This record gives sequence, structure tokens and C-alpha cells, in this order.
Amino acid sequence: MGESSIGWLHPPLHGRRAPYGTPGMPGYTVNHWIGCQRVDPECENCYAEREAGRGRLPIFKAQNLAGLPVWGPKAPRHIVGAGTLANVNRWFREAQGLDHHGRPIDGAIPWERWVFGGSQMDWLEDRPELAEPRARMMATIERTGPWLRWILLTKRPQNFARLAPAWAERGCPRNVWFGISAGSQRSLDRQVEAFAGVQAAHKLISGEPLIGPVDFRPALRLPGVKWLILGGESGGICDVRPCEEEVILDGIAAGRELGRAVFVKQLGRNPTRGGRSIGHIHHKGEDPREWAPDLRVQEWPDGSAYIHEVAA
Repeated sequence: MGESSIGWLHPPLHGRRAPYGTPGMPGYTVNHWIGCQRVDPECENCYAEREAGRGRLPIFKAQNLAGLPVWGPKAPRHIVGAGTLANVNRWFREAQGLDHHGRPIDGAIPWERWVFGGSQMDWLEDRPELAEPRARMMATIERTGPWLRWILLTKRPQNFARLAPAWAERGCPRNVWFGISAGSQRSLDRQVEAFAGVQAAHKLISGEPLIGPVDFRPALRLPGVKWLILGGESGGICDVRPCEEEVILDGIAAGRELGRAVFVKQLGRNPTRGGRSIGHIHHKGEDPREWAPDLRVQEWPDGSAYIHEVAA
């Protein structure tokens, strides 16, 4: 939790189009709890599940020692404490160019910042013990707008009206970017109707990890959808499913056809071209300098972009 390495959280300063490698704006990841359960094929190699399995947190360490699951429907959720709110408050002040006393910082440029609200959780998972931390999360999001832009991804959009009734009634706050995570056609088709029914000014689709062909066009046509993120599977050392470059290229083409921003995050550990593995150096395939030129597309909905040596 804190400053994040996720590329799509760090646009160039002030919405500019900047050369790749230019330092981006600060961006953050925060989890109000940790834990989840698999719902789609893409979940098979979940990085958050692997992290929980290492047992660094006391609750998961105790589960390991007792031979009990750390992930899934029968595992506990680690509810994050007060330090989470303290971090969010600090980011909120810094986005406004203020110090910890609320005084302007000399030379600071106030600018909205991105926060990924759940890299190791699904904020619409339906469990009784998550009602209170979800309510705290939603109140924090409302309080920190517009300076913190919250990306909320879910694989459970069908739970939105029931678990977030206030937002369902009046619409998501303007600083919420409501998104679904769908890296296969089956996953996208399962979610798209409920996704369409969510009232939000800003929506996105995260096609990560891409494990097969996906036609994103129907979903990208939905009102409010402004951004498509694409990426292959990083996974563990073995059994990482391939990500076909052609699938990413089709996602880029869909974004171009419909006027949506597209951000290619990574090719994954096992990128393929025409069904054949291709080599790369970065362990996640996350360095655009190793990609084919037409894959180097990293855009934000406000017109920000990183420009690479060869135009995409």
C-alpha cells in the first residue's frame, strides 16, 4: 500500500504528452482489506493470492500454520487499520499542494492524482465482515474528491446496487472511475449487462490478464466508458498462459475506432505472436522498449500519453 509501480497510475504532469521515461505524477494503491476468491478463469494465477500465501500478514501466517486456506470463500479477510486512512489523508493534502499542517508548499503544483482502490481485494465482494470497511472506503472516496481520482475495479458489478445502494441511487461520485476486470470473452460477457446498469460518469475496462481473444467493442460503446487497459499475465514461474500480441492489437484498434483511450501495461511473462513465443527481458514484459512499435500505446482519457521512440 502506498506509492504504486502500476504504470497507468502515473500520467505525465498536467495531462501532457511526454516522452516515455519522463517521470509521471504520483499514483497510489490502497486496500481496505486483503483477500478475495476466484470467479473467472483469469483468477487462476492471481498475484494477490500468491502474496497472501506467503503468510507475511499475521492472519495469513496463522492460517498457513493451521493448514487452513488463506484465499477463497473459507479464508478470512485481513481488514486494514487506521494507517490506511492516514496515508490517504496525506495523499489528499499533497495533491492540493499542502503540507501536513494544511499550509501551501512552496513550488508545489496542485493536481489530481490516481488511486487504485483495491489491488488485493474486490470492493464488491459480498461478505458480512466487509460491510463496515466498504462504508469507510466509500466515505473516504467522497471526502477526497476531486483531488484523488479513485479507480475501483470489480469482477462483481452485479453486486453494486445491493452493496452500494447510496451510489446506485444517486450515481457514483465524480472522482470514481468504475471499472470491470475482464481478460476473456466469457468474463466480459458475464459482466457487461450489470456494468452497463451502473450509473457512473467515468468507466473503464481492465483487460488483464488477457488469456484469449476478446471483442471489447460492444462494452466500449456503453455510456461513460472512456478507457481500456490491456495486459498479459505475469503469474508465477510456471504455467503462465500466453498473451497473443494480436489480441492486444485488436483492443488498440477497438479503442481507436470508438475514440477511447488505451493503455497497454505489459505483454506478460509469456507473450506470443502468431502462436509462437517471443523473447523479452523484463519478467512481466512491462518495458515498452522491448515491444513491437504498434503495441506502444499508453494513453489516459484526458489526452495524456507517453510518446515512444516510434509512434504507435
